[in-house]
Amino acid sequence: VGDYSNSSLQAFQAYLEKKYGNIVSLDNSWGTSYTSFSKVVAPKTSSQPGWLDFEGFRIWSLNYTLNKIYSTIYPSMKKYGKTLFIYWGGSVTDCWNLINYPDIIFWLAKRYNAVVNLDDSSGPALAKVFTDLARVYGVRYVQEWTPPPVTKAYRAVFEMSVAQLPLGLPYGIGYDFFDYPPTWCEAEYPIYSLLTSSLP
Repeated sequence: VGDYSNSSLQAFQAYLEKKYGNIVSLDNSWGTSYTSFSKVVAPKTSSQPGWLDFEGFRIWSLNYTLNKIYSTIYPSMKKYGKTLFIYWGGSVTDCWNLINYPDIIFWLAKRYNAVVNLDDSSGPALAKVFTDLARVYGVRYVQEWTPPPVTKAYRAVFEMSVAQLPLGLPYGIGYDFFDYPPTWCEAEYPIYSLLTSSLP
């Protein structure tokens, strides 16, 4: 999706032709002198012509691809009364680089009545961002966190993660813990067993 492979380049060229209509309009906008859309090269840095169009193409292609996937899955999920989960993981600060925009995920979740799974929810700032997005889109979400190896600092992170659970209410409907052996969370924090046994 939006890389520099031949198939992505051809899709980018088709995207530009649909947007601009003719190569003269593109050249006027970019300050270039291409003779046809098939000659257009995808920019690799923000200083090259067409960078904003390439970013727009990447967002469009992600939206298009995920829509194709979920529109195929959703009818069966709905038929059997199953909930569709849409995963989001990564970092908000570099989502433009990874074309990993949370807004697209929440828009898709609203369209397909899905639940967003927020991966690596180990800090209140990210949880707050997702809670606000969930409120705006009217979408439910769950937070996910994998307990790391036992150290004093990591215990503090675990405690913070549990403490931020109420931050997501009422749209945050659960907390997904991946607890691998040794199960230090269960041994040292009785609330861990309580939470994991009571939350969806």
